Amino acid sequence: MKRLSLSEANYRAVLDGHKTLTHRVRKPGQKPPYKPGEIVALTLPHWRWNSCVGAHLWDQVTRTERFKEGEGISVIPSGHYLTPNIAYERRPAFLMPVWAALHHAEIVSCEPQTLGDVTDADVILEGIYPANGPYWRYPGSNHDYSWPMAAYRTEWDALNARRGYPWREDLGVWRIEFRLKGDTDATD
Repeated sequence: MKRLSLSEANYRAVLDGHKTLTHRVRKPGQKPPYKPGEIVALTLPHWRWNSCVGAHLWDQVTRTERFKEGEGISVIPSGHYLTPNIAYERRPAFLMPVWAALHHAEIVSCEPQTLGDVTDADVILEGIYPANGPYWRYPGSNHDYSWPMAAYRTEWDALNARRGYPWREDLGVWRIEFRLKGDTDATD
């Protein structure tokens, strides 16, 4: 199963029903990363615990005791607490195993476009929402923007500029539309 990695704020926007679209960088010659109808695991930044004596790997943590809600999610086995002999390590979303995903989504479409093709309607589906009268925000932001596209451009740069993909009208992207599955198990 493939994954769709999200920030904590965007993950919450998906669960709240505000985000059903994402754009990802399209590299030259790259084939579509998803097919319509494909089920993907929604992954997000998380905490993994390690013993100072030896690493406890993901497969040693059962599905039923793996998560505690909080800042992102935490992989903390039941009965374990923050103690001097346990270390917790923050991990990015793309390193979360797909079996550990609590939610899944179905891919509706995956189409090539450029950032210049992104519309105001698209940025609303991306989770940009109205705040404080005529202003707009992106998930996780406390700053107000005068129009939805300004909020989205700022979010794009916050997530992608340091990886070498700042906002450029001609930057190739995948427009990936998805819908949240109603259950937490992708095996149905």
